[in-house]
Amino acid sequence: MENRARRIIFDRFIVPLKKPRDNYIGIEIEMPIVSLSGQKNNRDFCVASVEKAISRFGFSPTKTDCDGICFEAVCEDTGDVFSFDCSYNNFEISLGRVRTLHEAQARFRAYIEFINSELNKKQHILTGLGINPR
Repeated sequence: MENRARRIIFDRFIVPLKKPRDNYIGIEIEMPIVSLSGQKNNRDFCVASVEKAISRFGFSPTKTDCDGICFEAVCEDTGDVFSFDCSYNNFEISLGRVRTLHEAQARFRAYIEFINSELNKKQHILTGLGINPR
């Protein structure tokens, strides 16, 4: 009985680990949007900036709030997701499956540079410096 139980456990949990499989990396990064003027964020401007990125990178809106504002969009080609997390002051980029960190970095950098170029037009920035200081 003990040997049978060991065999069942081995076949169920160990054997699948020995099969060759593709390895991928998954990355989610949440960043606050900060007003450089020290004032509260302009929600409408932040949303409009992200909407431009959604259009620029070929994302499709997938979720909207009760006011019809898109708070999540997905790129079918890459599996990447843009979303506002908990509020319109916290933006998340979730990268779809990638094989290398270089691939992830290239996509992430393109997104950040574009979104920050839009946010900077009205003294806002998407920053990776931790919790929103304001």
